[in-house]
Amino acid sequence: MIHTIRLLQVALEILKYGTVTHKRPTWRELLDIKHGKFSYAEILNKADNLVNQINDASKRSCLPEEPDQHQTMHILVNMRTSLYNN
Repeated sequence: MIHTIRLLQVALEILKYGTVTHKRPTWRELLDIKHGKFSYAEILNKADNLVNQINDASKRSCLPEEPDQHQTMHILVNMRTSLYNN
């Protein structure tokens, strides 16, 4: 369940701020989940809360409905070229 909560937190961050923080600000809570310090019901409640926040944030997000596939492919090709041609 730790990964479910982490992914929901990341989704919310993307919608609200357009960023992804590699080191999660909630890392202690995530470790507590991993170590069984929350009941299954508590974790489900956290997940439901995050899903509700994601739904609300998606209504206000400035992210496009669909990704720009041309730009995405361009970035991917540049990254691979940089990685494998050096």
